[in-house]
This record gives sequence, structure tokens and C-alpha cells, in this order.
Amino acid sequence: MENGKVVEIKELYFKYPDGSDVLKGINFSISRGESVGIIGPNGAGKSTLLLNLNGILIGNGQIRIMGMELNKKNLKEIREKIGIVFQNPDDQLFCPTVWEDVAFGPQNMGFSEDDISKRVREAMGTVRLSGFEKRSPHHLSLGEKKRVSLATVLSMTPDIIAFDEPSSNLDPNSQKLLIHAIKALSSTKIVVTHDLYLAGDICSRLIILFDGEIVADGEAKEILGNQELLNRYGLPFGDRCKICSVNIDSSQDTLKSM
Repeated sequence: MENGKVVEIKELYFKYPDGSDVLKGINFSISRGESVGIIGPNGAGKSTLLLNLNGILIGNGQIRIMGMELNKKNLKEIREKIGIVFQNPDDQLFCPTVWEDVAFGPQNMGFSEDDISKRVREAMGTVRLSGFEKRSPHHLSLGEKKRVSLATVLSMTPDIIAFDEPSSNLDPNSQKLLIHAIKALSSTKIVVTHDLYLAGDICSRLIILFDGEIVADGEAKEILGNQELLNRYGLPFGDRCKICSVNIDSSQDTLKSM
């Protein structure tokens, strides 16, 4: 990884069994520490692209993660480098307690009990849910579930964290809390979303995916400031809502009261 690129994708194509071409020659790279948003309308191929990054789906082309070429032989190692937080937290939470869910990854990686406990404590502290360890994940609010899902990834300390539609179905306050947790992470971040306000708040760079192809790639401010470009690809973005100006101080107060 001498070039500093933690993700490199070259000529990635993906077709579903029904013959639908979803990804049509994707090329881009991401440097260490970047926060990159992949935006586009529904059906653009965003989630399919995300699932190709750690081998849940495997298309044709080349993907390198932390300098390693993704293939069936090294999927375990790749998945230790890049963690995915799914859109639906119920796809990620399946244990009787929050502690067991967050500990599941480190346990399977063979860490000692002391290391596992430390990782769980640190991950739960990062998402501001310390004290929730004995709770049942199925009795939590959606916003709390999404933050526990993030903790299950953080406990494995991946170099890259990818999010699939993190703000979907959240009320405004839960969205602010999740945004704050994501922005506080030092990991390289990839955020797949059609929520332009969230993308503009979290990401410094945006890639527009449309009909399986990259049609724009640039600084977030430039992309979001180009109304003609956004309209062309079905991404209206007006002045009606400014999530980009979330008041983090008020979010901090809410977090401290939990």
C-alpha cells in the first residue's frame, strides 16, 4: 500500500443472475483517512457496490483493500480490514444481549477475554451507549440499534468502515446522534446514501453513481453546489434543510444525559 490508497477499484462490473447489469466499469480509489460519500438515486447500484467491497458480492474486475487484492482466499483477512454497517440493524444484531453482539466479532477473531471486554467497553463508549451491555438489542429504539450495529464493527477495529444508508428511517434527534458518532471516527469512512444533507455533513468528497456508472467525483462542496448536476441525476438539493449545520453542542448535551 505504498501509494496510500486503502481502496482501489478497477473496471468493476456486476450482473445479477436475472441478467441485470448493475455496475458497469467502476473505477476509483480512496486514500487513508478520507470520508467519501457515494450518492445517487434508488437503483443506481450504491448498495451493490458496497457489498462488493468485502466480498459479500463478487463481480468482475479488481478490488484492492489495504493493498490486498480481494479474492475468495483472503476474504477473512479483507473483512478484518473493512467493516460494513448495514442499513437494517436487525441484519447485524442477533444475540440475546448487546454485549454478546458487540463481542461476537472479537471472539471469532480469537482475542483473549480481557481484550474482548476492553474492545466492547471502548466500542460502546464511542457510540455513547455505555451501560447498555446487558440490554436486549431487540428492545432498543432504531437509533440505538444503529449505534449498537456500529459498535459491533468498531470492536473489530477495522481500518475502513462503510455505511449503507445510515440515516434511513431515523427521527431528527437520532440522526444527529448517529452523525456525531460517525464524524468522531478516525477510520477511513465510506458512506452510501441518497441523503445529501447527511453526505454533506460527514463527507469531504462525493461520488455520484447513476445507472451503474460514476458520473461525477469531486469535493463535496463543489458537488452539492452544482444544482444543475444534481438535478440531471435525480438528486434535488435545496435550501429547505441544513443538516450540514447540525448543532453538535446540543447533540453532546443529549449524549451526556443518556
